Amino acid sequence: MFIVEGSGKIVSRERAISSFIKLHASFNGNIEITQSDEERVVVECDDNLQEYIDVNNMGRTLYITDGGGIRKAKYTHILVRVFLRQVDTIISSMHGNLYSANCITAQESLYLEINSHGNTSLQLKTPSFKCLARCQGDVELSGECGEASIKTMMQGDLHARKLLAGKITLKNMGEGKMEIFGKEQIMIRHMGQGSVHYYGPGQLKDVNMMGDGEIKHKTE
Repeated sequence: MFIVEGSGKIVSRERAISSFIKLHASFNGNIEITQSDEERVVVECDDNLQEYIDVNNMGRTLYITDGGGIRKAKYTHILVRVFLRQVDTIISSMHGNLYSANCITAQESLYLEINSHGNTSLQLKTPSFKCLARCQGDVELSGECGEASIKTMMQGDLHARKLLAGKITLKNMGEGKMEIFGKEQIMIRHMGQGSVHYYGPGQLKDVNMMGDGEIKHKTE
């Protein structure tokens, strides 16, 4: 493995892409997602390392990767900005942070899978939301949805108190503090380590405590 050092001269270059509805990011760096009327990707990094970030469409999916090979880029700075019209799937397998610059709206459903080493912060609005978090890092979710199903196998905290869900189901097998909100119905299965705090007026439809820590309703 050869390490290629970044020059320190940061440049932004736009990549040509086609329409997509699924996003899969797998590289060492940070990604910012913005919902927009136009679809484009802007890579901001060292000028001599631009070629190490691959942006490719395949089927319904836009893939952002760092190419592999025997050479490994060592960036002084890297941020990939993704502008999308619509999306129903986001998969992060990164060493870095993922966050949204504005609210990501999905008309039918949104699936979020986090396999990353880093933090995730996403604001969303959708009738149906599913999340699988098996990451090392914190996850912050906000916005609103009709129904939410969250499964965690993570090392880090889940801050979903500001995700105003009508009905929410949490299956926790992670390590950390978990916070969720339900307006109508709440279901919790706790097999992890750490506290689970739930907020909102929703009825506790089911609760199953098999882990370490506590499950408690909170108002503040």
